Amino acid sequence: LYVVVGDYTLDSSHYLYGSQSEMLDIYNKGKELLGNNVLFTGGVNNTSDYLKAADFFILNSSKEGMPNVLLESMASGLPSIVKRLPGVDNYITFHNDNALVIDNMEGLDTAISDLLRDGELRSKLGKNARDFIVKDYSLASVASLIEKELLWKKSI
Repeated sequence: LYVVVGDYTLDSSHYLYGSQSEMLDIYNKGKELLGNNVLFTGGVNNTSDYLKAADFFILNSSKEGMPNVLLESMASGLPSIVKRLPGVDNYITFHNDNALVIDNMEGLDTAISDLLRDGELRSKLGKNARDFIVKDYSLASVASLIEKELLWKKSI
């Protein structure tokens, strides 16, 4: 079962409204290819329940700021497939270390196949993802960075 969590129909005030046709195309293509094996949830308030039930996570966005959902999935220990994004690739995701980083649909197909076939790869990516988030994005880590920044600003 392929579960897509999030809105794909947006009102004109939403910042991704210009991408709505692309999201509807993805919805229609998913239904065409997978029929009843794809579930589009729409917006939800219980994302963590979906992460707990997942075998792996896919972020196939064309643009992102700080993708909180990726940080959440990595913190959950999920192996992730992530489209190469500036500010994410080689900052948060490191190919074959804590995620599989892809460039296109062929890469997505290969990455999905790899994760479905290779339990050791899933385990390694999930463990490394969680370790990375705990080390660099825990409350204590982020608070320490903010404290250092504030102290540095006071000194200048």
